Amino acid sequence: MLTSLGEMRRSKPEDKETVENWVDLLNSVGLKDIANEPVTSCCTMKHRIFISP
Repeated sequence: MLTSLGEMRRSKPEDKETVENWVDLLNSVGLKDIANEPVTSCCTMKHRIFISP
């Protein structure tokens, strides 16, 4: 749910229902101070490393 909602928040920053759900979620876990900040993509994976057991 967190990932889906975060992706929706990033892709639809003007969607009122998505914003309200995102803010409610962050407020519920004590992240009120950042609840209204924009969600951006921060990283890209350049290499994948697979380790076999």
